[in-house]
Amino acid sequence: MTKEIAGVILAGGQSRRMGGGDKGLLALGGGSLLD
Repeated sequence: MTKEIAGVILAGGQSRRMGGGDKGLLALGGGSLLD
């Protein structure tokens, strides 16, 4: 089973303005950016 990729979200950098957390684990639509 393959999934289509509808878009790409770039989450690089140190996230200093966001408190230094991992941006890939941010909540988005009931999951994380990596889900």
